[in-house]
Amino acid sequence: MGEICLSVAPILRCQSLTRLEAGVLLLPPGFEVLFACALLWAKRASADKKHVLLASEIYVYFFLAVLDLLTHTLPSVGSSLDSFRSLDIAIGVGSFIPLFLYTFALYLLTTTELVPSLPVALQRITKYVLLSFIPLIILFNELGSFVGISYRSFGGENGIPLILGVGFTDPTPEMFLSSVALVLLTAFQAANFCIAFYRLVTAIIHQRNIETSANQKEIEAHLFRGLCWLVVGLKLGAIETVIGFAQGGFAVAMARRILRFLSHAFLIIGILKG
Repeated sequence: MGEICLSVAPILRCQSLTRLEAGVLLLPPGFEVLFACALLWAKRASADKKHVLLASEIYVYFFLAVLDLLTHTLPSVGSSLDSFRSLDIAIGVGSFIPLFLYTFALYLLTTTELVPSLPVALQRITKYVLLSFIPLIILFNELGSFVGISYRSFGGENGIPLILGVGFTDPTPEMFLSSVALVLLTAFQAANFCIAFYRLVTAIIHQRNIETSANQKEIEAHLFRGLCWLVVGLKLGAIETVIGFAQGGFAVAMARRILRFLSHAFLIIGILKG
């Protein structure tokens, strides 16, 4: 796993970037904010917890991404090890917030809208299994973000430019912990995708019966009220996390943030249509 981001699962605290690359990385989270605003505006009269949580996750993530950008662009941060360390730690500690908000929003969405379509015997255990993923994802993300981390400065004397460096003294524990966080997040999203896909297949199987006994509006309510969008959004979210295992620098981080944006966009469109 060769990600350049110290907090791998949420794609934050990315190092070895130019100012331009750091600025470009902020674009996908910025587009997500537009969808979050659209979600809250469209659901202003009927928003529930999952809508608010998903929109809040996008806002918090954008704020952390802005702080991440400042570590690359503010001269006062780039020239002070203490300032850089404090800001980086704040981003790392706060990285659990969007993970929690996102996973809990998906949990509420799946358990309220999709799990009831499963056989009754599987519904309760499915809810417990999905819920158990959330604290584990947060735990391993926080451990992987800080175990063995080291902050150093080089130069700054005799005309030599000051260079700030951050990394892990022993990358093995960090790689293991971050890999576990990615595996758990991938499995969580894949499980939600499978449940949504099962709901979609069930709807398709019963489409003919619906067509013979209901009008077009009822067909749309049963089949096409955003379910396909949710399925695609969950699939893209799982793919984005899997890419976290890939070797690469800016290109990998950018690809993951674009897929994250697309995943959130499809989920929000699915919610709005449903």
